[in-house]
Amino acid sequence: MGIASADSDQIVVNLQTAIDPRLWNAVSAAFESKSYTAAILDAVYFVADLIREKTGLQSDGVALIGQAFGGKAPALKVNKLQTDTERNVQSGLEQLLKGVFQTIRNPRSHEKTTDGVENAIAIILFLNYLIGLIDRSKTVFSESEFLNRIFDKHFVAKDRYAKLLVASIPLRQRLDVAISVYRRKKEAEGDKLRYFTQALYAELSEDERTELIAVIAEELRSTDDESDFRSALQLFPNETLARLPEDVRLRLESRLLKSVSEGDYDQKNGRCRKGGLGTWLNNRVDNLLLRDELVEILIGKLYSADTDEHAYVAQYFSPTLALVAQDPPRRLVLAFKSALRSGSAPAKDLVDRLIFNDSHKLTELLSKEIEAFAAKTSGSFDDDEIPF
Repeated sequence: MGIASADSDQIVVNLQTAIDPRLWNAVSAAFESKSYTAAILDAVYFVADLIREKTGLQSDGVALIGQAFGGKAPALKVNKLQTDTERNVQSGLEQLLKGVFQTIRNPRSHEKTTDGVENAIAIILFLNYLIGLIDRSKTVFSESEFLNRIFDKHFVAKDRYAKLLVASIPLRQRLDVAISVYRRKKEAEGDKLRYFTQALYAELSEDERTELIAVIAEELRSTDDESDFRSALQLFPNETLARLPEDVRLRLESRLLKSVSEGDYDQKNGRCRKGGLGTWLNNRVDNLLLRDELVEILIGKLYSADTDEHAYVAQYFSPTLALVAQDPPRRLVLAFKSALRSGSAPAKDLVDRLIFNDSHKLTELLSKEIEAFAAKTSGSFDDDEIPF
């Protein structure tokens, strides 16, 4: 603990109890080891870090102070800036803080300086006073107000709008915003919210992405709510989910595969009746751990006597089977033959989409069935959400 006599009356200043605990934590090691110049510098560094934390600015020194407190629209306001007095107070704090860097930090950073305990106490107490003013200042950016814009029912579902919103978030607050938005995801329409989440994700650093993915993983590791699975798939790009821990990926994929196995498509009414969650696997086959299991489920659905199951595969998984059909497994060929011989129009439509030229392997393997194909009327066929 630092104790010093300030004058002949032996006035004792207990620095630890006289200043903000955060500031004491920053200077205590140097102060208690009597490295007083280092303690002064640590205090100034704390002030700079505090301003950067509140504003998201990345600059330093006089430039940082100018950006934070100067100009007509400062990042930090100590008052409403509506009267001359208020504007003078704002300008005065800006000049005081600039002076801290010009007269206190810079000389000690560039030249050898030896400070005594009295100097250290006086300067640190002064900086403690300035910290109180900084703490009471308000940032232009308010996370709560900003989130109201994201969850606004009139949110503009456009990439440009989302990018403009992301650009207004201070750099150091982008991860906090991303986590807050994800945790409140059920308050917005997923197809709108994904514009913002993907624009914000693109601007996060690798470390920030790792922290956000950890939040997503924590939820997916235990949730049984289908909407949580759907949101994770809808709001972020494929590579995000590919970075989830393996146990989480397996749990998520297993839940999606169960949905696919139940899926069928109401041909009469043109809508997905079951298996809507599973359709989110479409276009994700390259990143799947359970890729082979998905293919087997799709093949099994083509073997079904229910053409609504064929329609489900044709409607949502032609991109997946297009990759598999480049070197089609025997079971897939046999499933197509069975479906075509039964007169399944959805299966024929799927084959037509897969065979994009005469040299495709399926052209030869299914030639007889294609030539002899005769469509038959489909059976009758309730509802589920789909991502389109």
